Amino acid sequence: MAKQKYQPGGTIDAVTSAELERALGRLVTALERREVRERVKDAASAATDDATGAAVIDVYQVPLGMEFRLTRLLIESNSSTFAAPFTNANGAALILRNGKVVDGVNLAAPAGIPVSWTSGSAQAPRYRNGEKVSVQLIGGPVSSVVTVTLEGDLYPDRPAASA
Repeated sequence: MAKQKYQPGGTIDAVTSAELERALGRLVTALERREVRERVKDAASAATDDATGAAVIDVYQVPLGMEFRLTRLLIESNSSTFAAPFTNANGAALILRNGKVVDGVNLAAPAGIPVSWTSGSAQAPRYRNGEKVSVQLIGGPVSSVVTVTLEGDLYPDRPAASA
């Protein structure tokens, strides 16, 4: 801003409090509308049951005041590879939100474990305010350690727009 010399009887170009309040209001609105996101990558492991191959793996808990969009899961086992996957026609890996099913993958051939699950951000399951992302294995590899790796986007949680 250029400096002006004060002259008696001259005018001063200054902002009024009402103008400043309107400008700050527009700035705050613009900042609130800006999409702020952080990429989250996390992993967790658990041993499967020796008889049934079952396990529940809690992978991530969303911080309070945030929304998480799950876009990628990779489920791996220490007893299988992409070259020699574990398969079970009666097996499944369920994606859970606080213990409730939101999606899943079948462990039948040709997929099996390891398996990759992906979703676009617009269709991704959303988890909010402390909800847990978990994977439940049914009929998985017995006596194995299964690792679930996830990726997704974390956003500030916004209340629904009022009508």
